[in-house]
Amino acid sequence: MVEVFDSQAGLGDLAGSGWSDWARGVVFEDWHRLRAKVSDSFPRGREVVAAVDAIAASCPPEPLGGADLVHGNFNITNTVLAGDHLWMIDVEAVGGGTRAYDVAEALIVSTARHTATEAGRQTLWSYADTIDERAFAVCAASIALSFADAVIRHGQLPEAPDMVPDLLELLAKLRGH
Repeated sequence: MVEVFDSQAGLGDLAGSGWSDWARGVVFEDWHRLRAKVSDSFPRGREVVAAVDAIAASCPPEPLGGADLVHGNFNITNTVLAGDHLWMIDVEAVGGGTRAYDVAEALIVSTARHTATEAGRQTLWSYADTIDERAFAVCAASIALSFADAVIRHGQLPEAPDMVPDLLELLAKLRGH
């Protein structure tokens, strides 16, 4: 999957910074009031929101980069492996932004849903170390809120308690970036 991230670099110039704007808006302006939804309905939601707020407090609210192509829901459930080729599916939301968004999405979903091996998660973390730390932290914070909201909307709350410890641990790693 990390090979896809490199191929996204610089391909979003014509699409604008939509995904970067979304991440920034969710974290710094509470777009769609996700904090209240997560705080009120997600297990340990107040802790998730507090972790997001800690990231927001440690990052300047400046715009994020917009030059990359962003899938917007980049995770293993939106891929098909055919031989030695990995194909991305569910691409209707592709747009511009920072690929940090897709890196954070892949890491959060695979961590919370336990769909990656430890080696796979380490590979994603290693890739995350090569991109802008602030952009990655802001994107991860926004995805944590939207991921929790999706769990609520899709009626997956019975699965959520197993997701929360890993989600909080991941967010704790990003404080101070």
